[in-house]
Amino acid sequence: MISVNIRYKGKELSTIIPKRRQDLAEDIKKSGINLPAEKLKLRSNANDQYLVGLYTNNPLDDLIIDRLCKNDNLFELNNLCKILDNIADQDVIIKTILYSDARCINGIKKLFADHFIEFSDKLVLNTNLEEKNRFSC
Repeated sequence: MISVNIRYKGKELSTIIPKRRQDLAEDIKKSGINLPAEKLKLRSNANDQYLVGLYTNNPLDDLIIDRLCKNDNLFELNNLCKILDNIADQDVIIKTILYSDARCINGIKKLFADHFIEFSDKLVLNTNLEEKNRFSC
């Protein structure tokens, strides 16, 4: 889980991700910030009107935060965290990211493409096999 703190024009948001998209939108709205999660860039600079702080005690989340790029946004980070939290072996995720040259959220998503629909190039067929009864008279 990643703690997110955002200051925007004297207003402040403190929340924890991942969470449902609707809940994140409600948190942003309740805090008085008039920007959607898709517009909240995670690598803010002096020219931005808002300041974003990301905090965690989890090695995987630290690694993800370290790999963020200037165009990554809160919406994408929330989605990435939701998917990665559902993958059972966190050690494999950490090693995969750590030993890769992946940067940005999209780069990390590509490492785990089979878990992200937009990067999956696999055709998935859901079928059932039925066996004929060989011994019918």
